[in-house]
Amino acid sequence: MQTMMDKIQYNLYCTPIGRKYQNRLLKQAAEKYPNGHRQGKTDVYDGLNITIVPYGYDNYGYVVQSAQDDVHCVLIDVGYLPPFKKLLEKNKWKPVAALTTHHHWDHAGGNDELKKLYPEIDMIGGAAEKSRGFTKTANDAEGFEYNGIYIKVHDFKAHTKGHVIYQISHLENDPAAQNFLFTGDSMFVGCIGRAFENSEKEMIKALDRLIEKYSPESFVYPGHEYGIEALAMAVQMDPLNEEVFAAFKQAKNCKRSGDPDIPSTLQKELNTNVFLKTKELTNQGDDDARAMKLVELRKERDVFLKNAHLNMVKAEDSHYLKLKAIEEAQKKTKAPETGGAQKTANTEKADAAEAEAETLEVNGTKMSDE
Repeated sequence: MQTMMDKIQYNLYCTPIGRKYQNRLLKQAAEKYPNGHRQGKTDVYDGLNITIVPYGYDNYGYVVQSAQDDVHCVLIDVGYLPPFKKLLEKNKWKPVAALTTHHHWDHAGGNDELKKLYPEIDMIGGAAEKSRGFTKTANDAEGFEYNGIYIKVHDFKAHTKGHVIYQISHLENDPAAQNFLFTGDSMFVGCIGRAFENSEKEMIKALDRLIEKYSPESFVYPGHEYGIEALAMAVQMDPLNEEVFAAFKQAKNCKRSGDPDIPSTLQKELNTNVFLKTKELTNQGDDDARAMKLVELRKERDVFLKNAHLNMVKAEDSHYLKLKAIEEAQKKTKAPETGGAQKTANTEKADAAEAEAETLEVNGTKMSDE
């Protein structure tokens, strides 16, 4: 739910003025992270290779190739051309198509330059989306094939009115084939995109439709790296959920190592992404109730991000403190042991997390907006 000022700023962002602003941010990020905000890598699957292209402060684009063709490739969300250009030239790859999930400049800002470099490339976007140099547009369920790469378009008209998700496989219409969903700004690890051009109720419908359509084993490749903050908030909301806490720890470890915390899967997101739990959080409420819950969760996330680093420490602290409380309650039911109290692992972890939180509160440490 946007304020009037939010709408004015958003409309301005979608203009050429917004494009200049976004380009400046992308260039600043490239100076700060010359090799990308995370390490690029290639995931090798049965029939497909997917190269992750980090750019900006947290964006991801992709290069997809058939395992049978080491020359031609399909690009996804070329928001900033330099890292894609570097990869293509280094590996002597020839892009035959560029897929754009939506019109925002951080996902489509490199399209014009890309087309100049490769005049024969197909530039593809959703039929209802604002064109960013598209030479082909696609409706829901429409498909394309490029050198053994099978692409199907899935409408997700919530973040923008023409946002699409690309489902990619190496086999056409084969239920046994692995599915890869390139979700743009519809779904991330641990959270979802804002409903900029549609309502939260439409977002609920779009999410339900996505979850119903695709296998839980489908891989999710999102447009941004937001996992660590999103999952920290989920831990604070449900401190004893071990699966959520494990996902948070994985995101934290990836942050430390510089590795991308992707891909995820639909099943993992169903289990750990609080924005996909509106039915549970509203006791099976209707779409209106679930939409209001999305609004509440978004407000909570905005507040959480204002002091993200401290809140992430507090999230880990809350998990160990809950376990500590359970252990202490269990001790009270047992006979006292001789030899003095021994600290358990959870007690020590909780104490360490508390100390770290206190230090951060005193120093006022904040996480950057990356």
